[in-house]
Amino acid sequence: MKVRTKLLGGFSIVVAIGIFLGALGLYIDKKLVDLSRETLFLAETRTSISSILNTHYVWRHNLSQAVYTDAAFTGSIDPRTCALGSWLNSGEARGLDDPEFISLLREIMEPHNIIHEKAGEIVNHLANGEIDETLAIFQEMVLPNTQQVIDILGSMQERYGVLLNEKINEIYDTGIKYFNASS
Repeated sequence: MKVRTKLLGGFSIVVAIGIFLGALGLYIDKKLVDLSRETLFLAETRTSISSILNTHYVWRHNLSQAVYTDAAFTGSIDPRTCALGSWLNSGEARGLDDPEFISLLREIMEPHNIIHEKAGEIVNHLANGEIDETLAIFQEMVLPNTQQVIDILGSMQERYGVLLNEKINEIYDTGIKYFNASS
């Protein structure tokens, strides 16, 4: 075998290895970028849910102030325009595909609609000076349903924390797996 043939054969092997490693690197980069985007989406969703949860605490406090101190209620009585309703109509909420989270969304709808409907009734009763009716609706309907909404929002936040940790571990495992394979 000629030296030239040996050199060309060796060079071809080095080029093939370089192409393989380059392709592997591009694949790993794409996979890590995709996982990072998914992680960012999960983190943003968890932050949104946290904000919605806080908003419902404030909403309940504002309604409580209106009921007990005759302060003006400044919260939303429309379940489509409050923080949760606005988020549900956003693109962010439409991108959710976790079955457990979707189940929680279904579970939250009824108590969420009730609290806003009853808040409207409370505002009307307060305007008419009907304190007994106001207190009954607030204590019997709004408080327990608001607590249910808050509890479900807490479960949603926890679920996205679990999904976020899983995705972070997947990124770590992917990086370690391919780093060890290429070493």
